[in-house]
Amino acid sequence: MMNDCSVPHRLDRNIYGGGLMLFIRDDIPYKVLSKFVDSTNIENFFIEINLKKKKWLLSCSYNPKKSFIQNHLNQLIKNLDYFLSKYENVLIMGDFNVEISNTHMDSFCHFYNLKSLIKDPTCYKNPTSPSCIDLIITNQPKSFCHSQVMDLGLSDYHGLTITMLRSNFEKQEPRIVKYRNYKNFSNELFHDLLVQELSIKNITEDNFIAFQNIVLSLINRHAPLKEKHIRRNNSAFIDKALRKEIMTRSRFFNNFKKKKSKHNWKIYAKQRNYCLRLL
Repeated sequence: MMNDCSVPHRLDRNIYGGGLMLFIRDDIPYKVLSKFVDSTNIENFFIEINLKKKKWLLSCSYNPKKSFIQNHLNQLIKNLDYFLSKYENVLIMGDFNVEISNTHMDSFCHFYNLKSLIKDPTCYKNPTSPSCIDLIITNQPKSFCHSQVMDLGLSDYHGLTITMLRSNFEKQEPRIVKYRNYKNFSNELFHDLLVQELSIKNITEDNFIAFQNIVLSLINRHAPLKEKHIRRNNSAFIDKALRKEIMTRSRFFNNFKKKKSKHNWKIYAKQRNYCLRLL
């Protein structure tokens, strides 16, 4: 959830370890919930996030030792019982130092109807027996996709756990842009006709309106106004070069639909793969 404009929220412990840092993208509406029932000996954030008019309760926590898990979950339960009267959608993530199959974790998840999104090992402190202790659990598992573990080389033992929230964006109406068509425009011809018109009608410097009308009349004749529809849902990285190649890909695909031959398919597939590389 981080970009260049994100502001970190921190819960520092000491120089020997622990602590939390949370980044939330600055264009996502959120607020840090400062009301805690009991936060003794627990490192945890509770955040309200608003996505598509749906509120999520986000909990980020760190349990420093496996033996602390029961106390850690008990503190979470006290806070969840307070917040769940206001939120239907819950997402909890963090390093719990126990696997989801742990007795206390299993009871906790069963009580709140939580499912784990992470299935693969996340911690390789013991390379011969890695464990899945960096968890993302939620009561809305169907709202997420592409949950996985990535090794970025930033940690000594732990991989990065990620997930994606399923979201549908309404298609916006296209934007209509007016522009002048200079396809057949000639500077020399326009200049000659403008001089001719001004000399015939004897336009003086004081008669600006008449001068303006003559110029606009000539421009409309030689560079007529046209309209084009611009898609509003284009991503920022879809530039002119990529749009052009995508149009070429669509043309090749239409040719294949008209005449389904191996040759036409090969041309289309080559262009399709090229578009993917550009993307």
